[in-house]
Amino acid sequence: MDSENELGTVLSVTGLCTYFFTKKGIVKAVDNVSFDVRKGEIMCIVGESGSGKTVTALSLLRLVEHPGRIVEGKIMFDGKNLLDLTLREMRDIRGKKIAMIFQDPHSSLDPVFTIGEQIAEAMTAHKGITKGEAKARVYELLKLVDIPEPERRFHEYPHQFSGGMKQRVMIAMALSCKPLILIADEPTSSLDVTIQALILDMFIELRKKFNMAIIYITHDLWVIRYISDRVAVMYLGIIVESADKKEIFENPLHPYTQALLSSLPGKKGRILLKGEVPSPVNPPEGCRFHSRCPKRFDRCEKIEPEMKEVVSGHFVMCHLYS
Repeated sequence: MDSENELGTVLSVTGLCTYFFTKKGIVKAVDNVSFDVRKGEIMCIVGESGSGKTVTALSLLRLVEHPGRIVEGKIMFDGKNLLDLTLREMRDIRGKKIAMIFQDPHSSLDPVFTIGEQIAEAMTAHKGITKGEAKARVYELLKLVDIPEPERRFHEYPHQFSGGMKQRVMIAMALSCKPLILIADEPTSSLDVTIQALILDMFIELRKKFNMAIIYITHDLWVIRYISDRVAVMYLGIIVESADKKEIFENPLHPYTQALLSSLPGKKGRILLKGEVPSPVNPPEGCRFHSRCPKRFDRCEKIEPEMKEVVSGHFVMCHLYS
């Protein structure tokens, strides 16, 4: 990891495979996924529902539940492969060094404890500080995420907060131990557009303040355009294209990425994909996108394309560029 640190890489994922072993067969939710996350950047993972985005995020913290299992790969962080650590060692990393914000703040907050108690709990567990020190820190965090009157709201319960305010509480909780990486799984999808923009602005400011890497999971192209530095596009359990934001939006190479971006307002020539996303239990042979691809040819149906660097920093998995 020394050379990676010199390049600013804080997390390196290689060949990650997370499968679900069901009665209907093996669901290859994440299948040979590789990517790096750099210090202080916002990396967005985008794709349709069922593409493997959330399972990828859960895999990074080894939170995949039965019947799911990480079957292969490496997740390198702080010089260690997270897949080799004991559960006790992983618990020390979760929240403290890598934190995660989930999609639904309502189900993530315990209704019987005050907001302040829930934020303070993570700090007393990981930081070994007193309750008094934790309380003072919670006041600071609530101010940081723009929750007014923190001394009063500390003692209030989740039902007394709006959806947007609950998400701010979740962000405060995730920041409580000053993690190096923050994973955000569709954290604004249930909020209206105005509140969404405020929360996204907050992520951008917090990234600058703490020099923290953010992995942002979303299906929303507007969010990607607004917040991302780099983008990885997922389809049926694999990353089909990755590049920095400007390159993705101005020069999309993969036909799936082109179809996604053609739906943006102001774009000419909307690309409508035929058919449904194939089952991850039995993904197509060759290129996984070929059954819906308007540019497919014979080779696509038989041979899986390799990920190629077409221009510097722009990678695509497509036979059109091999």
